[in-house]
Amino acid sequence: MAKKEIKEQNKDLEIHVVDLISKFDPSETNKYTKFLTKILKKHLGKQKELEEKRLRRRGNNQFLTRLIKNERPRGLNDIENMIINYLRDVLGGENLDTLNSFHKHVEENRIAGKDINVYDSWDNIHKDVAIADLKQHEKLLKKEVRIVFENEDWLILSPLTMESSLTYGAGTKWCTASKHNKEYFYRYSKNGVLCYVISKTLGDKYGLYYDIENTEFSIWDGIDRRIDSVQTTIPLDLLSNIYKIMKLSGNNYGYFSEEEKNKCDGYWSTKNIDEPMLVEAENVPYQDVPHEEYDDMYNPESVEQRGYNEMDYDEPVRDPWSDELPV
Repeated sequence: MAKKEIKEQNKDLEIHVVDLISKFDPSETNKYTKFLTKILKKHLGKQKELEEKRLRRRGNNQFLTRLIKNERPRGLNDIENMIINYLRDVLGGENLDTLNSFHKHVEENRIAGKDINVYDSWDNIHKDVAIADLKQHEKLLKKEVRIVFENEDWLILSPLTMESSLTYGAGTKWCTASKHNKEYFYRYSKNGVLCYVISKTLGDKYGLYYDIENTEFSIWDGIDRRIDSVQTTIPLDLLSNIYKIMKLSGNNYGYFSEEEKNKCDGYWSTKNIDEPMLVEAENVPYQDVPHEEYDDMYNPESVEQRGYNEMDYDEPVRDPWSDELPV
């Protein structure tokens, strides 16, 4: 659909800043609107000068590099830029990044036959992009992850580099998949066992973490809420085996390359490590489950009593760090 046609269908979204300024004019003849407009432009001019000075002081930084690469849309003037920034906040920066990924996948035929207008929310777009990401990075990052389990429906892996964590955690709000807070990935990797569970059919993603020192197992959904096992789409028997594997495994750090260990040690020595290990989404209540209750949770008899049917798998879940199945 052409932009002109979209405009015709959405005339209620046509906005002119002067019309908005005139709403502050107490007269009936817009006598003061010109003055108010002059004051606004004067203010925006000063803000532009301050921004230019700040960028010159910073020199060749990441923010300036992003502007040069046009990774974010830019307006024709400061007012348009303010509105663009507002729209980005409303639409969600992560959602818009996912939209860019969606477009690239469509262009390269990893997402076929999908019209963006058939989607009614961001959730399904995120899931389709997650599935396409798996296709794109299947061979690229094989050496940067440790595959814990894989079949036609599920991929369970431990990320062994920051880059692989960013790739397989894309579209989530996990702190371990944040390019701006890399210390969290290294901290989790050194303190315990970190795994990502990805549905190849649904695109669902879950973060599993076993804190070795505190012997605590936790599950996190894509928006970084701590959840119970029955709130996932992961079959309980599969989750039970993965849990056993994680208990028997050493931390992710032990399987890092020397280069990645050096990066981890660098973050570990320079970053503040007094913050809590688990970074939770705000205002999302959850109930902690004591570790000893997990054994009962994953006990087949207990599962059957709770009314869940176990799913059978033709292939056993093997511990990649051991030649034997966990007992």
